Amino acid sequence: GVTNAINLSDGLDGLAGGIGLLCFCCIGYLAWLTGNRSVGLMAVALAGCIFGFLRFNTHPATVFMGDAGSQFLGFSAASLSISLTQGDTALSPLLPLIILGFPILDTNTVMLTRIARGGSPFVADKNHFHHNLLGLGLRHPEAVLTIYVLQTLLIVSAVRIRFHSEWLLLAGYLAFSGLVLGL
Repeated sequence: GVTNAINLSDGLDGLAGGIGLLCFCCIGYLAWLTGNRSVGLMAVALAGCIFGFLRFNTHPATVFMGDAGSQFLGFSAASLSISLTQGDTALSPLLPLIILGFPILDTNTVMLTRIARGGSPFVADKNHFHHNLLGLGLRHPEAVLTIYVLQTLLIVSAVRIRFHSEWLLLAGYLAFSGLVLGL
């Protein structure tokens, strides 16, 4: 699901890459805090790759990621965040939901909207958050920055509440989701 969620967020220049960069920086930092060197090294390496890529992928982009790149980022982010939080660790096992929260929220919202309208959840449309932000009159860089800010809020929250109970993490994510959907 996360593999597809990152792929679906690749609708504006720099969006999927920036979200991936934020996620991998968080995963790398949490891996460093917990002493998980292998996950940390992979996360930092991927963050470095994305950082260099974003130089050419920000608006107006001259290089594009494509489905293979965005799906690789999604799979890697999901795999590394699950590897980091499962097993013998004090980190909450629900932390991947917070780290990858915005793409997950966007994908679930779009698919549920499609189903509610009687359509297939797999037929493309223009109902993603980035499309809605553009529809509200934001320019391309402003829409991307808005989503970066929302994802950053989730990343900071993930670091701050990394040891708390699953119920607190779930309640916090649901509150965030309700606030974003309400706005």
